[in-house]
Amino acid sequence: RLSFNNRQALLAREIPELIREPRDFGSRPGIQRELGRLRANPGERSAQRFIDTALTRHVSTGPVSGRIFDARGRLVASAGPADDAVLELPLPRADGATLLWNGRLATLRAVDAVEVNGVRLGSVELIYALPVLTEMLRGAQETYTSGEMQLCAPSGPVARCLPMRLAPQRTEMPLATRDGPTAIAQALAAQSGVAL
Repeated sequence: RLSFNNRQALLAREIPELIREPRDFGSRPGIQRELGRLRANPGERSAQRFIDTALTRHVSTGPVSGRIFDARGRLVASAGPADDAVLELPLPRADGATLLWNGRLATLRAVDAVEVNGVRLGSVELIYALPVLTEMLRGAQETYTSGEMQLCAPSGPVARCLPMRLAPQRTEMPLATRDGPTAIAQALAAQSGVAL
């Protein structure tokens, strides 16, 4: 439990920092300048090359992959492998952030708009590996024969969850039954306790 709590605390610090990364990258003067040029002239090749080079260099320093879109939502640059997620869990209190699961690894996709003086120039999407979360999920699946760890997010009347060891095909759970809130609904509401 201490190991789990330490990893949870690490994720609680790491994930908000990663969510801010697209905004930090998009606030670079060169990125803003070249996206502004693309807004004025969508076919500007030198602006596309500059953005592509900047993104490729940035992805080599930390993110798994990244994409940049212009003001019209068209892809300007892409670096790293394509997203192969089989399940996406939006983070409820973090706009533009989603946990991704591809069956083996957990990653975080963070997206933020690039704006200057209220004018939208485009957006930046970065995907980061989450080895601590991946290890937590793998550890819970391999270590505890009678326990289970779930990673879920609310989505309307259900919780969407990453596959579990004991129920690998089950990715949705109801948040309430006729008897009241389910255990996962209580966990998502930051409650704890014991249920039979």
